[in-house]
Amino acid sequence: MPLPLVTWSDVEHRAGTVPGGPATRLGGDDDLTVRGLVTDSRRVGPGSLFACVRGAASDGHRFAAVAARAGAAALLVDRPLDVDLPQLRVSSVRAQLGPLGALLAGDPARRLRLVGVTGSNGKTTTSTLLRGVLDAAGTRAGVVGTLGAQVGTRSRATSLTTPEAPELHELLAWMVEAGAQRAVVEASSIALDMGRIDGLTFDVAVFTGFEEDHLDHHGTIEHYWASKARLFERDRAAAGVVVVDDPWGRRLADQAPVPVTRVGSAEDADVRVLGWRTGAGGTELLLSDDTGGHRVHSPLVGRVHVTNLAAAWATGRVLGIPAARIADGLATAAPRGAATRSSGGTGGRSSSWTMRTPRARWPRPSPPRTTCAGPAGGCTSSWAPAAGGTATSGRAWARPRARPTSSG
Repeated sequence: MPLPLVTWSDVEHRAGTVPGGPATRLGGDDDLTVRGLVTDSRRVGPGSLFACVRGAASDGHRFAAVAARAGAAALLVDRPLDVDLPQLRVSSVRAQLGPLGALLAGDPARRLRLVGVTGSNGKTTTSTLLRGVLDAAGTRAGVVGTLGAQVGTRSRATSLTTPEAPELHELLAWMVEAGAQRAVVEASSIALDMGRIDGLTFDVAVFTGFEEDHLDHHGTIEHYWASKARLFERDRAAAGVVVVDDPWGRRLADQAPVPVTRVGSAEDADVRVLGWRTGAGGTELLLSDDTGGHRVHSPLVGRVHVTNLAAAWATGRVLGIPAARIADGLATAAPRGAATRSSGGTGGRSSSWTMRTPRARWPRPSPPRTTCAGPAGGCTSSWAPAAGGTATSGRAWARPRARPTSSG
C-alpha cells in the first residue's frame, strides 16, 4: 500500500504539537513532500523522512549521509547536521516517532478501535483470542504482536513484538486498507517504556499477569511493573481488564485511574474462574460474571490458557459483545503453534474438573438457557442456581459486584 505524500509544513506543524520544545525547520520549502518515516537507514527509499534516533548502541545521526544517498528527502534531527538535506530540529527525535509516524501513515488509528494487551505471559494467546471474539461478533479485526500482523487471511512479518511507532502505524494503515474496524496490539513493557505506542488510545487495556522478566532493560522489577502500568493511564485507555491472581495485578487494579474489570479466581473478581478441565478435547471453563454463570469451551489445551480465556471473555463483555458471540470466538481461535485439541474434534479423555475453592460445587442449572452464535462449539450455557444451590465452599450464589466499565 503506498503511503501518502505529506508536505513539509504539515510535518513541522505536527511536530510542534509534541510537548518538550519547538520544532525548528532548517531548510525546505512548504511544498516539499515526504513519504514515510524511517528509523533504519537500510530501509530508506526515495522521498523518505529519515529519523535520526539516538539508541543505546548507536546514534542515527551517524547514518544521515547514508540515508541521503539512499534517496531520503529530509531528516528529523536533534542537532543540525552537515548534510545537504532539509532538516527538522526537535528536542527529542524519539518523542516524535509516534505523532509523525501516524501523520505519515495517514493517521490510521483514527479509523480503528483499539485494544492493547500487556503482561509477562499470555499476550499473544490473549490477543489472538480477542481477534477471534471480534471476528465472531461481526467486526473485522487485525492483530499486531509476536506472531506478526494479521487481518483476515493476510499476514505480514514484524520486526518486534511491538514495532517502532512508524512501522506500527504503517501496519495499522495496512489493516484499514484490508477493511479492519478494530485492531488488537500487543504492548510489551519495553515498547511502553520507549514510547512506541504513544499517541494511541485504547478502548480497553488488558493485563494478563506479571512475573520477573526483562530486568536487563528495566533494572528493577518495580520499573518493569511501572512500564506495564503505563498502558492504563487515563489519556491512553478508556477502561481496563486486569488478571488479579498475583499481587502485581491486584495492585494495578487498585491503582489504575480508569475503570477496571477484575479477572481471576478471587471472590471479588468481576469475571471469576470457578473451575476448569482440560484434555485432548481442549479446555472447558466455568465462569461467572454479572450476568450469571457460563460454560465456555476452547480448542486450546493446558492450564496455562485458563486466565487468557477468562481475560478475553472479560474484554469481550467490556466491549459490549454478547456472551454467545464471545463463546463462539473462543471456541475457534488459537494462535499458530499453540497446543490444541486433537484432529478428532472434541473427543478424547479430559481431566476431572478443577475447582478454585475446596469442596466447591457448580450450581445445578435450573433451567439452563443455551444460545449459539454460530458453530456448535460457540454455544454458551448460562443459568441461575437451583434454590438452595451453592457455588463455592457452601457460600450462597451471588453475582460479582458490578464495576463501572466502558462499552467501547
